[in-house]
Amino acid sequence: VDGQTVDELKQLKAYLREQKRQYKELKELVRKHNKKTNDLINEHAAKQKQLQSDFLRRRSALQKRSASDQDLMALEQERCEKLSELKEQQQRQLLTLRQEQFYSEKYLKREHVKL
Repeated sequence: VDGQTVDELKQLKAYLREQKRQYKELKELVRKHNKKTNDLINEHAAKQKQLQSDFLRRRSALQKRSASDQDLMALEQERCEKLSELKEQQQRQLLTLRQEQFYSEKYLKREHVKL
């Protein structure tokens, strides 16, 4: 086993330091992306909860006025449509966010490989 020269050891140490820095940088980026994703999911859950509470409030008001079953069914259908639209919009937002995050992580990894 040949002994390594001081220069080789310094190069190895610098390489390992750079590798560790890159790992931390990527880990931090992934952490930020996860936080953004969770924030968006929580925002979506809050919007869905608000939609549900609005529906319950409106249904209660209709029931107090002794509204017909047809009115209640129309309200339920409206709720289902709005909930469906909201979910589709939220899925598109989440997909867009995850795609942006994927490409930024991919870009960072490419930059690290160049070094």
